[in-house]
Amino acid sequence: MFPAKRPRLGMAEDGRPTLQEELLALRGEVEPIGSRRSSQSRVDGSGGTVSYRPTYRAILAKHNYLVRKTLGNGSYSKVKLAVSLSRNKEHVAIKIVDRNRAPSDFQTKFLPRELEVWPRLRHPNIVRVLESFDDGRRVYMILDYQENGDVLRYIQKV
Repeated sequence: MFPAKRPRLGMAEDGRPTLQEELLALRGEVEPIGSRRSSQSRVDGSGGTVSYRPTYRAILAKHNYLVRKTLGNGSYSKVKLAVSLSRNKEHVAIKIVDRNRAPSDFQTKFLPRELEVWPRLRHPNIVRVLESFDDGRRVYMILDYQENGDVLRYIQKV
């Protein structure tokens, strides 16, 4: 059985769905995680079963963040631009670390240190961590969004 399609969204005055409607629709979004073929499925041709899990967009939607676009990515993390509906529709950057791609030394040594130290840093030149949470597969760090990009791109321009 396939997951239900996204419901048709109501439209705002400009013809686009409202942020709240978009957020509610994304909360049910799932992705397949693999299929299992049982000995019975080979006999009857049913093809086995497929398991599903919530997408990163659905998990963020449950925390009232609506993902808009990718700002950057690395070997085991991505940074997304999102709208926070719990913070007066303020733009935030969300760093998503994929535990399946991150090496074990990063997960045991560096990531816990980053999650412990970074939220306590207060300086005008350091991006502030607003919140962080973990769904078991990914770690999400909600950051202040800085429109001018990151320091590396700034240095490369100069």
